[in-house]
Formats: sequence, structure tokens, C-alpha cells
Amino acid sequence: MPERFLDQEGQLRSDILDPQLLVYGYGRRSCPGRHLAQSSLFITIAFLLHTQDILPRLDQFGAPILPKGNMAHRIVSHPEGLEFRVRVRSRQAETLIQSDCAESV
Repeated sequence: MPERFLDQEGQLRSDILDPQLLVYGYGRRSCPGRHLAQSSLFITIAFLLHTQDILPRLDQFGAPILPKGNMAHRIVSHPEGLEFRVRVRSRQAETLIQSDCAESV
């Protein structure tokens, strides 16, 4: 429910703390690599979303199987039974992925 972070006017609520404050520590004990970690994560996700389509799985008749939205509530919450398929967007995107993989080896 992303709307829980919005107030009545649709603006971000000011009483919600930024999760980065807890994840990377604070004060003298804060993670020195937090900026590199955030930038790396942003670039990786942007690259995946630029080059690939994330689609729901298909049943035996070719109809999409939509997720039910069930969450596993453990130490770290995550969606349960989230099945998906990934498809490269284009031939150009496939070339970009292959060149990026070749450079990283």
C-alpha cells in the first residue's frame, strides 16, 4: 500500500522516517560506502528496467497469472509466490546486455 506514505493532499508524510537512516547506520558508525551502494543499486535497477520487461507468468492457455499480493511476514517481509518472466525488450537491448556482461568478466 504505497499510499500509506501520502497525506490527504497527496504529498509525502513528514512523520515517516527515511529508511536510509537505519539501514546504513548513523553518526560515527555510519557506513562509509552508503553512497556507492545507493548509486550501484540505482544503476543496476535502471539498467534492468531499461533493457528488460518483467511480465507475469502464463498459464497453460496463455493467460497471465496475476500475483495475489500475499506477503511473508518474517524478519524481512517479501511477497510470497511471486512468479514472473523476464523478456529482453529488443535486439538492441540484448546486444547491450551481452556487451555489459563481456565487460564485467
